[in-house]
Amino acid sequence: MNSLRSIAPVICTLLLLAGALGACGGDTDSGIADLSGAESVSGPAQPSPGASPADLAAWPSGLPEDAALPWEQLDANGYVI
Repeated sequence: MNSLRSIAPVICTLLLLAGALGACGGDTDSGIADLSGAESVSGPAQPSPGASPADLAAWPSGLPEDAALPWEQLDANGYVI
């Protein structure tokens, strides 16, 4: 009985480790972008030089306006609290 108490933490640790490794692996589409072959990620994507005017119209012309959401409260400086 005493040897079971000494090995129980080891078995629990191994089971937790196996569960964690199993949860992290095996899925080829993990949702994480593979940027290993990317040339540059320093700026926004640019349309190709031969893009038609219709293709260019689909690109956003600017950033969306930032405003407080209905459930957010602002302090005196306009920061969300």
